[in-house]
Amino acid sequence: MKNDLKGFRRRFQSGVDVSVASTGRMPDKLRGIRDGFQRYFEGALGKRVPITVSPAANEDLAVLLMSDRETLETTRARTLDLRRAVGDDVDFVLGSETGLAGVETGGEHRYMVRTWVVISGFGKDAWGTGGSLQLPPGILDEDAQRLVSGVPGTRRRGGMVGTLTSGLESRRQSTELATVNALSSLLYDLLEPAGVRLRGR
Repeated sequence: MKNDLKGFRRRFQSGVDVSVASTGRMPDKLRGIRDGFQRYFEGALGKRVPITVSPAANEDLAVLLMSDRETLETTRARTLDLRRAVGDDVDFVLGSETGLAGVETGGEHRYMVRTWVVISGFGKDAWGTGGSLQLPPGILDEDAQRLVSGVPGTRRRGGMVGTLTSGLESRRQSTELATVNALSSLLYDLLEPAGVRLRGR
């Protein structure tokens, strides 16, 4: 049984493989998840830890999620469904989705693009998000809840984030940051405050 805290603590300190199951199958998203785990554990151990990220059989979502709540609820539901399917055979189960978040201030309503990650491990789950950027006006059809047809293909060009930043930030990078943030919350009580070694308890 891998999803066991004491066993994980022993394997973590010896640098053996950390297993992750992901709800999505996009290669750049899977690489971002792996990058996030490597970045987090290298910071804790000071050395590289082998990370195996295995995609699930289900497909990536093809709909545009229109709020933080919808994105988070969808991501969490898919993550916990996968956890029930794989049981305790993996250390972590992770879901990641990018959606919009409406913000209203000064009488103006704007949308932010945000990547969410939900990680399940050791009987609990934690949430994290990457950076946000404003969706430029004129490219969202709010009635149809989709981007207008003139926007370049987001799935092939680094995701929505990659398209809007002309490649300066990619789906892989936003997924990495969201993964690090979710891991920081999930494992906070297992690490010393300095983040250099596992707690002894």
